[in-house]
Amino acid sequence: RWQILASQLQAENESLRALLSVPAQRDKSFISAKILHRLAGPFSHSYFLSAGSDEGVVSGMAAMNGDGLVGRVVEPTGSQSRLMLLTDINSRIAVVSETGSEHAIATGRNKELLTLRYFRKDAAFTVGEKIYTSGDNNLLPTRIPVGVVESVIAGEVLVRPIVKWNQLDYVTLR
Repeated sequence: RWQILASQLQAENESLRALLSVPAQRDKSFISAKILHRLAGPFSHSYFLSAGSDEGVVSGMAAMNGDGLVGRVVEPTGSQSRLMLLTDINSRIAVVSETGSEHAIATGRNKELLTLRYFRKDAAFTVGEKIYTSGDNNLLPTRIPVGVVESVIAGEVLVRPIVKWNQLDYVTLR
């Protein structure tokens, strides 16, 4: 009985999409990957992952775990990928404050904390406020937790990433 109803609803959905000229939505699937090892170096905060272009990984994909954003894929190859962590000095992530009123770019510093840049001069970030991906330019999904504001001193806003780096074994790529 439910199969007949599902088939009817699918046919109706396809008919209505055709009337509105709306393309079918893309599959919002994800890829899971094991962290193989860390790329050691004073100027690079990266991990190598067990999934690559053979599994559908593409450059720019968000890497997340249960806590939040870990980083972005920067170099997928056949069976592996390089993941640039949020803390990498080359990392730039469009973010928004918990209230949605403040936008900025979270930048890595090759240190434990991120710096927020390019926000309004009268921006009101507060210590303890959560920071999320903004989804600006559709580069990353929206509202992925990034971190928590740790300090606001003389216009410098520092954010502690929400990810527990010492408990990181797997990531989800999307």
